[in-house]
Amino acid sequence: MGNYDETLATLKFATSVKSIELKATAATKVDKDQLLNTLQEEVKKLKEQASAAGPSSDEFEEIRRRAEIAERMAKEQESSWEVLRKQSEEAQKLREETAKKMNIMRWTPINKTAAAGLLKPGMGGLPLPHIINESDDPEMAGKVYFHIGREGHKYCVGRAEDCDFKPAGLTDKCPRLCYIWKDGDEMWLRMHEVEKPKEKAGMSGRSALVLSRLMGIADPTQVVRGHNSLKNDDEGDLPAHQKVNPAHLKVRLNSRLVKDEPVMLKHGDRLVFGQGKKNRFRVRLVKGDFPENSARELLSVEDELKENFDSLADLIGEGRACDAELTSIAVKYYSQLRQQSDLDEEYEMMLRGFLAMMQQTQLQVNEANEITARMKKGLNMTYELAMEAPPLALGHGKPNRTFPELIVRKVSEVKTAKSRWRLVKNRLFLISGRDNVDPAEYFTKERSREAKVVVRDVFTPERFKNHMEVMEGAYKGWAASPETFDLKEFGDPWDDGEGAGDAKDADAESGDRDSGGGGGHGNDVALIKQKNREELSKFKEDKDAEITKIMEEYEETQETLRETQTLAEEQEQEIAALKEALANFQGKGCSDERKIRNLDRDKARLQFDNEALEVELQTHRAMMKKAESDDEDNDDPFDDLTKMVEDNSRLLTDLTELRGGTHVGYNRVVTAVESHRK
Repeated sequence: MGNYDETLATLKFATSVKSIELKATAATKVDKDQLLNTLQEEVKKLKEQASAAGPSSDEFEEIRRRAEIAERMAKEQESSWEVLRKQSEEAQKLREETAKKMNIMRWTPINKTAAAGLLKPGMGGLPLPHIINESDDPEMAGKVYFHIGREGHKYCVGRAEDCDFKPAGLTDKCPRLCYIWKDGDEMWLRMHEVEKPKEKAGMSGRSALVLSRLMGIADPTQVVRGHNSLKNDDEGDLPAHQKVNPAHLKVRLNSRLVKDEPVMLKHGDRLVFGQGKKNRFRVRLVKGDFPENSARELLSVEDELKENFDSLADLIGEGRACDAELTSIAVKYYSQLRQQSDLDEEYEMMLRGFLAMMQQTQLQVNEANEITARMKKGLNMTYELAMEAPPLALGHGKPNRTFPELIVRKVSEVKTAKSRWRLVKNRLFLISGRDNVDPAEYFTKERSREAKVVVRDVFTPERFKNHMEVMEGAYKGWAASPETFDLKEFGDPWDDGEGAGDAKDADAESGDRDSGGGGGHGNDVALIKQKNREELSKFKEDKDAEITKIMEEYEETQETLRETQTLAEEQEQEIAALKEALANFQGKGCSDERKIRNLDRDKARLQFDNEALEVELQTHRAMMKKAESDDEDNDDPFDDLTKMVEDNSRLLTDLTELRGGTHVGYNRVVTAVESHRK
């Protein structure tokens, strides 16, 4: 019950998460110019306040010096910002010029509307001549081009580090594929020469028998095996440039393989680098539309069937191309197709188109077999190209327009000796009573004896294309992570379905052969699953890329904001220090003014007291003179008055010192005056 609650809670949470929407918001942009202007205005106001603070002094000069330093820092910051901006623009121009000189492969992001016009005149001012990619996907068409710039310079195409142009689809088995160069108004292409290793001659049966007797070996085959093992060991010591697989060194010009001789490229020619048709490019020599498909752009195999072994293998497979009899039959069949009509131009185009489709399908079959060999090692299953036609006819269609239908068979090889021995016994039985055997039964039994494969499924070209998409998607997932790969998530393209049996048990004891058509019905479902998976993966990648871009912009903005904030804090600290110094200076000036006012007030009070004392002294002197005239006593009755005069003299002395700037206690003067009054 606890697991049920947890599962229910998880499902509810997943349902709620679906309603979450992600919205991208632009980061706040910091205007450094406006910030610097604000700091400059603040410094200007500070200088004005310092100028109006009062008379000049050391503190005032210090404030002015700091204000000048702050202003100089603001100007340096502004100039450094302009220098960095100019350096960034110069670096960008230098990168673009370097890329043009090095002929680096360029990717040009465009939208869907512009994708349709990529192969039309103009091309956004791309330099001529150049080659530009083609693709069935409009999103990828016209995204890669390579400019043939320097006159006479041979640009190398391949996978090696020193190659000038490195198409993404090439493998390590073709480090150097071909060379392209410009000679005046012409453009040429030549294949890269590969040194083929010298093959040792094989050992004949007579030589093996003689050597076995001399060496005392009963089985002569052991001598042959030892000779072959030594041959393989010698081949393992070959240099790296001789280990290149010649099968991967292919360049097709208008669907025809390029040989060792240089070929001239014309405007509108199609180039295919490597195996398959993933790396397709068109040659552009002049401005204007590419020419329409003409006879030279379609596959012409009349000469290749007689001269070109590689092209013949691309049509009928490498296994049949190695057999002289099967090759002769292929040439005869081709001649019969040509003899069906008067070889008018329309039929000639149809025939070449049919052969081009055959070649394209054969390449897909080869790719399917290669994927099967890598992902399903040991699986007894291969794909082969075949043709289907009405009874006793070369193909379908109107007279003089008949062509067979191409099909792809999924087959398994018959291996076990038990099944073959059973077929041999059936043949002996049929031969012994041939006159009494039904011809249809004889044909069925004889065909079963001679058959080497069991047909598991049959595909039309359209259905096989969907089947290949499933296989390619599964192969990409397997190549990305072989350890964690789960084939069920992509749909198993090798599964025949229920009741079809295992491909490894193709030689069942019953001896009956499967005519195909059963199984393999899950390709559509697997393709839908894979397409949804690819769309979801692409959507996730786009979202991750968008989020990453936003985060990078946010980090850059945050870094700029932090630098600006640091600069603003430093300026604010400087301004605060200047304000504090100005406040201290103004406060000190106010304190001095208060002291001066107090001294002036004390001075006025002392002057008033001094005048009163002088008046009182004069009065006492007058009284003393009058008393002297009346009193003849020898005693001096004015001792107290003399003492008071002395005190007044002392007060006047203190007042004089006070006026002279000498600091005299105010309490002393006031106390003396009060005691005198008493």
